[in-house]
Amino acid sequence: MTRFTLTDCDEYGQTYETWEGETIDDARDMLDMLKTAEDDATGWQTYRLRAAIDCLTDQIAEAEAEAEAEAEA
Repeated sequence: MTRFTLTDCDEYGQTYETWEGETIDDARDMLDMLKTAEDDATGWQTYRLRAAIDCLTDQIAEAEAEAEAEAEA
Protein backbone atom coordinates (compact mmCIF):
# COMPACT_ATOMS: atom_id res chain seq x y z
CA MET A 1 0.00 0.00 0.00
CA THR A 2 1.35 3.43 -0.94
CA ARG A 3 1.89 5.67 2.03
CA PHE A 4 2.89 8.91 0.33
CA THR A 5 1.32 10.61 -2.69
CA LEU A 6 1.32 13.92 -4.50
CA THR A 7 -1.62 14.90 -6.66
CA ASP A 8 -2.41 17.60 -9.18
CA CYS A 9 -5.53 18.85 -10.97
CA ASP A 10 -6.09 18.78 -14.69
CA GLU A 11 -7.88 21.47 -16.68
CA TYR A 12 -11.24 19.86 -15.81
CA GLY A 13 -10.65 19.91 -12.07
CA GLN A 14 -10.03 16.16 -11.83
CA THR A 15 -7.24 15.13 -9.49
CA TYR A 16 -4.62 12.57 -10.42
CA GLU A 17 -1.49 11.21 -8.78
CA THR A 18 1.77 12.70 -9.97
CA TRP A 19 4.03 10.79 -7.58
CA GLU A 20 3.80 7.99 -5.05
CA GLY A 21 6.30 6.56 -2.60
CA GLU A 22 6.32 3.49 -0.42
CA THR A 23 8.71 4.53 2.33
CA ILE A 24 9.43 7.60 4.40
CA ASP A 25 12.88 7.70 2.79
CA ASP A 26 11.23 7.94 -0.64
CA ALA A 27 9.15 10.84 0.65
CA ARG A 28 12.15 12.62 2.14
CA ASP A 29 14.07 12.23 -1.13
CA MET A 30 11.16 13.70 -3.09
CA LEU A 31 10.82 16.52 -0.57
CA ASP A 32 14.50 17.39 -1.04
CA MET A 33 14.05 17.41 -4.82
CA LEU A 34 10.99 19.65 -4.56
CA LYS A 35 12.80 22.10 -2.28
CA THR A 36 15.71 22.25 -4.71
CA ALA A 37 13.33 22.86 -7.61
CA GLU A 38 11.58 25.60 -5.62
CA ASP A 39 14.85 27.51 -5.35
CA ASP A 40 15.01 27.73 -9.16
CA ALA A 41 11.27 28.22 -9.80
CA THR A 42 9.63 31.43 -10.87
CA GLY A 43 6.07 32.72 -11.01
CA TRP A 44 3.20 30.25 -10.77
CA GLN A 45 5.60 27.29 -10.48
CA THR A 46 6.58 28.53 -7.04
CA TYR A 47 3.01 28.24 -5.75
CA ARG A 48 2.55 24.73 -7.11
CA LEU A 49 5.85 23.58 -5.68
CA ARG A 50 5.08 25.16 -2.29
CA ALA A 51 1.74 23.33 -2.20
CA ALA A 52 3.45 20.01 -3.01
CA ILE A 53 6.14 20.66 -0.38
CA ASP A 54 3.54 21.47 2.27
CA CYS A 55 1.48 18.39 1.40
CA LEU A 56 4.45 16.05 1.53
CA THR A 57 5.77 17.64 4.73
CA ASP A 58 2.39 17.00 6.37
CA GLN A 59 2.37 13.38 5.20
CA ILE A 60 5.88 12.80 6.55
CA ALA A 61 4.99 14.36 9.91
CA GLU A 62 1.90 12.15 10.13
CA ALA A 63 3.92 9.03 9.33
CA GLU A 64 6.54 9.93 11.92
CA ALA A 65 3.83 10.47 14.53
CA GLU A 66 2.31 7.08 13.71
CA ALA A 67 5.72 5.41 13.99
CA GLU A 68 6.33 7.02 17.39
CA ALA A 69 2.90 5.93 18.64
CA GLU A 70 3.54 2.36 17.48
CA ALA A 71 6.96 2.36 19.13
CA GLU A 72 5.45 3.46 22.44
CA ALA A 73 2.73 0.81 22.33
